[in-house]
Amino acid sequence: MTKPGARGILYLCGLVVGTLIVSTGATWAQQNTSRVSLVLLCIDGLTLSDVTSGLVPQVETVFVQGACALLNNNVAGGANLASSYLTLGTGARAKVIDRQPGYMAEDYFPTEDGTALEVLQRRLGNGPPGKVVQPGIASMAAANNNLGYTVELGALGSALLEAGYTAAVIGCADTDTWERPLVNMFMDRSGSVPHGYLGPELLARDPSGPFGHWTSTEKVLAAVQRYKERVHIIAVEWADLYRVEKYAPYCEPAAAASMRAEALKRLDQFTALLLAEFSPSESLIMIISPSSKVEGSARVQGLTPIAVWGPDMGSGYLVSPTTRRPGLVANIDVPASILAYFRLPVSNSIIGRPISLVPAQKKLEGLTSLEVRATYSYVQRPLMLRLFIGYLIATLALSILATLLHRRLLSHAVQGLLLAGITLPLAFLVLPLLPPLSPILTVAVTMAIALFPTVAAYGSISNRVVFWLVATSTIIMLVVDVIGEQRLVGSSLLGYCFISGARYYGLGNEYMGIFMGASLAAVGLVLEHWRLKIRTARSVMLVVAVAGSYFLGASRLGANAGGTLAFAGGAWASYLWLDSCELRWREVLRGLIMGFIVLLILVLADRYLAKDSSHIGQAFELTRQQGLPALAGIFRRKVSMNLKLVRYSLWSRVLLMLILTLSTVFFGPYRRSLRLQRNKPTLTGCLRGAVIAAILALIANDSGVVAGATALLFPTVLLILIALPCSDKTGAKISKD
Repeated sequence: MTKPGARGILYLCGLVVGTLIVSTGATWAQQNTSRVSLVLLCIDGLTLSDVTSGLVPQVETVFVQGACALLNNNVAGGANLASSYLTLGTGARAKVIDRQPGYMAEDYFPTEDGTALEVLQRRLGNGPPGKVVQPGIASMAAANNNLGYTVELGALGSALLEAGYTAAVIGCADTDTWERPLVNMFMDRSGSVPHGYLGPELLARDPSGPFGHWTSTEKVLAAVQRYKERVHIIAVEWADLYRVEKYAPYCEPAAAASMRAEALKRLDQFTALLLAEFSPSESLIMIISPSSKVEGSARVQGLTPIAVWGPDMGSGYLVSPTTRRPGLVANIDVPASILAYFRLPVSNSIIGRPISLVPAQKKLEGLTSLEVRATYSYVQRPLMLRLFIGYLIATLALSILATLLHRRLLSHAVQGLLLAGITLPLAFLVLPLLPPLSPILTVAVTMAIALFPTVAAYGSISNRVVFWLVATSTIIMLVVDVIGEQRLVGSSLLGYCFISGARYYGLGNEYMGIFMGASLAAVGLVLEHWRLKIRTARSVMLVVAVAGSYFLGASRLGANAGGTLAFAGGAWASYLWLDSCELRWREVLRGLIMGFIVLLILVLADRYLAKDSSHIGQAFELTRQQGLPALAGIFRRKVSMNLKLVRYSLWSRVLLMLILTLSTVFFGPYRRSLRLQRNKPTLTGCLRGAVIAAILALIANDSGVVAGATALLFPTVLLILIALPCSDKTGAKISKD
């Protein structure tokens, strides 16, 4: 018999244990109850002008109430819808070759005997079943094996599934062929998605629709409701705009425009119903346009809109460490952001970074302005660069003739052309201060700006003074802009392009080379003019080396590892050459070691001290985790890019002409009277250092041909101005200087 007191204690213990079991079970059940946390509406072909047109007020509400941005949607290879969704699922630019639509698992496969699931398992050897499958995942993996970086198919889907989060994909983009690419975003490594429906039953037969049908609002909504209590993520692909664009070449322009307006109306009706099903106070609503619009048979490269509206989220711009520009994010950031939303780690294969919010007002107006400027740069950049490069090649060819022939009239003409040539990078920095211009006006304004130094040189100002003013003005504008908001470099026709997406912040390779060459040449002129003692001159050069290396390598500024190494090496070579025409190997080795130390310090600071690590820090972290294979991959990618640029880029022609010009000046028949080393030893040392910097830039950068050519521009022009007869106002030759 248990005593009454003991019985009470047992009852109490049992009550406590039972309560703990029930509460633990309740907590587990609450944590694992399938309640939709993320609703993703993918609208193929949506543009920012559609959002602001007034035709889609429900869609616009998400952009106004939540946070929004423009999305760089570049992929590897040729742009297509399947590659866009695959990139959203891998977090790295990926590509899909041929048609690779998704299938329902029980669908009969059109080219092989068996269902789509059986074909998938046959091709992989095995694999867990899913409601939706991608039988072509093995061929996709093969197509992405040699891109120079890791593309992990199923990275997003596998990470979610392994953490217990399930997704449902709903949508059908069929046109005259099967196009069901949404599976590429949420499939796991075995090519399957647990839930969803991609079949043609989601389309409604309608003679007025593109290819004879529209997306059925009722059927898609019914599928959403069917999965509402069963999954954590619902992704819907709305493809009517995409179908209209593909069908437009068969239509009269008015009929195509009317069809597009109807597609927008249907989209807005569905968005209203979707927002009625899911409250932004409970679920995160994301609207994304994965791919830019189609015109004719080609996809137009551009920026597309993205918006996020959800619990405790204010209004503002989206931004990510990938772009560091409020209002601009990349498609590779989307999977990283989804994983971060569910508090899951982001694998190393996902190159993108989680998106955050920056408060802002008048967002849509700001995005429109950003898109206009980016489009202006993207459209006019090829023409202006061809004109710029053609101008440089022609001017350098004339410079060689002037150096060899010693004709006074030709020499004067070449001097003016050279001064205008080095002013063009400065003109390209000034243009973003003006409203976007037509191509003709852009050329006219650029020429007008470039003519100022030439006019000044024909006045009472020395050519070298004009050269120094142009070089210094270019350096100052670059430094001020990069330290500030980087609007001029980012919008310059000589800078990087947000649409091509090779770089979003810091200095591009073009202006990095300009900065190096202009800095060393300008410093050389100052040191030579003031006839400073060697110790003082070397102190000045050390300050320039440290300041320039920091500017080029700091995480929040230039963030250019190759440029940092090249400038540090060139500045150190200048330091050594200031009082000697010979370099001692011990000093050269010391300079290389110091350059690597400076670069390592900047990389470590970027990785461990900077708030948002740049691509330099990411490369360091990848190398730390994967070792030499990662470093070898980076090296192979840089070599491959440089070899490609040598073959196809016009900058390789500029580099060749610069080398020919330098060879003519140094080793041509005019070399005896030049006597730079004897008459201008300090300037000679700085110019030699600039050549070393250009060589290092050529080796260390993935677009080294571009960096090397621009780095040689200012030093080469200065040498020609010194070498040409009658380069001074008095008409005296340099040999008498």
